[in-house]
Amino acid sequence: MSRRRASMATFDLEPDDLAADDPGRHGEVFGGEVPDDGPTWGRKTADRLRAVPPRTWWSVSGIVAGTLALVGGGLLAAHLVTSHGREERLAAAPGGVLDVAAAMDQDAAWEVDADTGVLAVLAGGSVVVRDGADVLGVDAATGEERWRHTLGDLAECGPTPWSPAEWATPVDELVCLSGTDEDRTVTVFDAGGAVLGHRGLGDVAGAAVQAAADGMIVVVEPDGPVPAPRRFDSEQEAFDVVESGAFTGPGAVLRFEDALTGDVRSSVAAYFDPSASSLCLTWTDGTVELDFNSFSLVSSPGVVGFERCGVDVTWTPPVGALATSPRFGPAGDVTTVSSVDGGLAVIDADEVRTTLVDVDAHAADTEKTAPRVALDGLLLDPWATDGAIGPRVVAAESGIVALDPDDLAGDPRWERAWDWAHRAEPLRVRVHDVEVLVRTADVVLLRQYGELVGLDVTTGRELWRSRELVEDGGLWVAGAVTDGAEALLLTQGSDPASYELVRLDVANGEVLARARRDGSLDGSVGTVGGRMLLRTSPGDAGGGTDVEDGGTLVTRSPGSLRGSPLA
Repeated sequence: MSRRRASMATFDLEPDDLAADDPGRHGEVFGGEVPDDGPTWGRKTADRLRAVPPRTWWSVSGIVAGTLALVGGGLLAAHLVTSHGREERLAAAPGGVLDVAAAMDQDAAWEVDADTGVLAVLAGGSVVVRDGADVLGVDAATGEERWRHTLGDLAECGPTPWSPAEWATPVDELVCLSGTDEDRTVTVFDAGGAVLGHRGLGDVAGAAVQAAADGMIVVVEPDGPVPAPRRFDSEQEAFDVVESGAFTGPGAVLRFEDALTGDVRSSVAAYFDPSASSLCLTWTDGTVELDFNSFSLVSSPGVVGFERCGVDVTWTPPVGALATSPRFGPAGDVTTVSSVDGGLAVIDADEVRTTLVDVDAHAADTEKTAPRVALDGLLLDPWATDGAIGPRVVAAESGIVALDPDDLAGDPRWERAWDWAHRAEPLRVRVHDVEVLVRTADVVLLRQYGELVGLDVTTGRELWRSRELVEDGGLWVAGAVTDGAEALLLTQGSDPASYELVRLDVANGEVLARARRDGSLDGSVGTVGGRMLLRTSPGDAGGGTDVEDGGTLVTRSPGSLRGSPLA
């Protein structure tokens, strides 16, 4: 825009600068950009996703007829190179598929039984699922079983991808925990399923243990005595106590151990903070209690998050602790994700602020603090891309703002004022009703509560708007993939036992095909090697099965993992 606005970004520590007028700084990619040099933001991702233009125009004049065959051969060769480049780009892109039409054809998809979604994406093209007491590696391209190990019904494996960027970044080692809490064992496998070793952990009943990245486990223990649950006479009394902060409890210590040797690679202490109160209250048999035993531990390849009454900490393998005990608010406090454009995004809904952390720069020089950039607004990281580097889209108080990824503090590329419901609500409320589902070289596809909106990626101009997919006043999207020209949306409506696949043209919003299928999308939706994978369960049409493992009752959730074929 021509108007100069207050900077959207502040820099805590800048990466090395290059002259902005360096003519060799950028290369055009479908209207998006792939940096050849300059700041390190997303450079590793950009290198992996480096794109080849989809078509090349040749201008030929004065060519005699005798050379046409040679030229024709050259055109064919160039087309094959371009097509191969497009396939490589989409196969590496978060949420990228080689062909949306093929991804939609679930009747042609391979299918395997799976009690879980994808537990890990491994180097070499395998994904890991659990089937009863077995953990198995499945070829993401064909569904062929590559290996299987029996670890029992209590097995948990990881690190499990949480964001589209992590689906596109396979890991070299799989870490699995098995056995009861009184006799837990950790086993490490390589990407081919070969066992690298075991270690007995003994009794971990007083701790939270989870598989982590880089062949580690994370062990979380309280740093003091855990109070007995406190029972209240009414919900209002419980809410009053929690809001006043008039209670105390232990903090927590997170240890990151080598899974096989037990060596502590790093640790972080999270001190008790009563404002971290999202998990403090539990309801049992009609009574409400202040409970310090309930917790949430999530471990992905890029982020580890632990939350318990009075404790909320986020840790990432390349950087360390990002936040401890942040304020809790109605929007759900702080979320940290691996961004499709590289690095980590720490999204603080209470402060309406996003901090981008350049983990690639930190990995290159661990003696220096990871460069960080603070954005005024909440980053809307796309669910799916076609590999082209595009703007960082942010939900700001003024509306939707697109920032230049190489000049986050400069003028926005474009802005769009809020033009839909909830305009008077605080941004932390409004932002729950807007998401970037797809970003291609040409289009940004938004979900705005009761509608889909296609925007020109370069100018922000509205290309189309549709309410065709609205059900019961809203639109619930569970997953999205793209091949650059089309998008496939997976929607879950009010019926938990069915879902719908919707194929549409991103340029004009035309719905090309729709298909409803039985099952609930309660598990993974992601892409590996240009193919869509999704896990479904029966929903209300079926239930879990209780089995006993070492005296512990476990509920198995029947379901299946499907992988889309190639066109």
